[in-house]
Amino acid sequence: MLCIIHRNAFQVVMCIETYSKIKMERLTQLGFNPIGKWFLINEHYLQFSFLNESWREKNALYSFIIDNEIKYIGLSPTTLGSQMYKYKRPDLTQIINVEIRSLIVESLEQNIPVSILSYPDNRLLNYAGYNISLTAGIKGSLINELQPSWNFIDENALAPNMNFEAHRD
Repeated sequence: MLCIIHRNAFQVVMCIETYSKIKMERLTQLGFNPIGKWFLINEHYLQFSFLNESWREKNALYSFIIDNEIKYIGLSPTTLGSQMYKYKRPDLTQIINVEIRSLIVESLEQNIPVSILSYPDNRLLNYAGYNISLTAGIKGSLINELQPSWNFIDENALAPNMNFEAHRD
C-alpha cells in the first residue's frame, strides 16, 4: 500500500486505518467469521465466549482482532474451545501464549474489545487418499501477507524476563 505522508497527522492515521480495513476485508473474503470475544471478570480473570457452536471446530484458523486490526493469526490443532483455554490459563512454559494473554488483558483493561474470528478446516481437499489441511497450508502465507503484530513476538526476548520456576505448582 502506498501512503503519501504529508505534514497532516490526520492523513497518516487515515492511511493506517485504510490499510487495516483492507487486511480485515482479506480475512472476510477468505471466509473468516466472528465467533466470539474475550472479556474480563473481576478485573483480572480472563474469559471468552462464543457466539455459536464454533468452539467445537478442529484444525481451524483463528484471529484476534482489536479495533478492526488483525493482531494475531493462529491454528488450533484441537478444538477452538481448547485452544482459547490455552490463552485463558496458559502453561507457564508456553511463553508466547503467556505474552498474548497479557496483551489481551491489557487491551480489555483499557476497555478495548478483543474479538475472535475463525475459518474452519472443512477437509474437502484430498490428494492420493490423504486429507489436506487447507488451514495449516495457508496460515504462514496469511501471516506473511497480513503481518499481525502479535505473530512476531520474539520468544527469546521474553524468556529472560520470565521466572518460570517461581510460578510452577
